[in-house]
Amino acid sequence: MEKRIELERRGQDPKDVTELILDNCRAATVEGLTEEYSKLEILSLINAGLTTLKGFPSLPSLLQLELSDNRISGQLEYLKGCSKLQSLKLSNNRLSDLEVIAPLKELAMLSSLDLIECPVSDKDNFRAAVFEAIPQLKYLDGAGRNGEIEPDSDEDYEEEEEDDVSGSDEGEDEEDDGLNDELGSDESGSDDDGSEVEGKENGEDEKENGDEENAEVNGEGSETEEQPSKKIKLDDDEIEEVTEGAKS
Repeated sequence: MEKRIELERRGQDPKDVTELILDNCRAATVEGLTEEYSKLEILSLINAGLTTLKGFPSLPSLLQLELSDNRISGQLEYLKGCSKLQSLKLSNNRLSDLEVIAPLKELAMLSSLDLIECPVSDKDNFRAAVFEAIPQLKYLDGAGRNGEIEPDSDEDYEEEEEDDVSGSDEGEDEEDDGLNDELGSDESGSDDDGSEVEGKENGEDEKENGDEENAEVNGEGSETEEQPSKKIKLDDDEIEEVTEGAKS
């Protein structure tokens, strides 16, 4: 366990560590965990093979302690140094009598206790007896005195997940609607552009037609102005007459 603690604190000074997850580390007793961990708030020792809590250090800042799936049969008085402890999970341990859990009444801040699959949970009037033995307790095995669900229970967590999923779906629908609106406005804009282009093309066609007509008019005028010259052919007798007339 000591090596596992060294690994989990990742070079941090013990007095600065706030969380340690030591599940499955296999040790009969808590070893290597000292009062130096004065700021530790969360400690998990699931399936560590613990048989006793003897030597458990005083951890004044500890809020949550997870000891499920071990072989603890008693000695819960060793937790008295965890004065701020609020949640304690001891499911699937060897706690068989109400007397062995009685020391937990000394933990004034303890509000949630888990004893599922412990032999003591098979006792008659088990729930009523536990709430009487630990008056400050609000929730036992995920439910309150009157059956109300514990806020941090798995059931509530599942409901929150469903709400998150439905909320994300609604958000996606809103985004899709917004995208469709944008696409619609783009399409209408493209229609305007198309009519504009079509108008320009029509104007250009009209201009070209006008130019062609003007060209035709100009062409006809030039043909009228430039008449081809006519050559007159004279006979020899006529040439002589003209020549004689010129001499006289």
